[in-house]
Amino acid sequence: MARSGAQAGSVASVSMKKLPWVKALVHSLHHSSGSVIGVLIGSTAGGVCTIDDAVPLFHTAMSAPISEVALTAVRIVKQISAPLVPAEACSTT
Repeated sequence: MARSGAQAGSVASVSMKKLPWVKALVHSLHHSSGSVIGVLIGSTAGGVCTIDDAVPLFHTAMSAPISEVALTAVRIVKQISAPLVPAEACSTT
């Protein structure tokens, strides 16, 4: 997930808008016979992590070099300058 602002453990709740939910659901239904891998894009403010968009990347096994290229492309297209943070950092537990 790409986000900026909060450090791990400082998120009180997570909110997902309709668009990323629909994108993830449709992509996983279209490729239901295997794994679907993508990126959730969001931000944090006031202890709330808001997921604004989703970018489906793979529906097969991925390698580190290909993942780096895919994440770089996402950063360029979505104009993300904040550091990428693993989704676990947005955990509410």
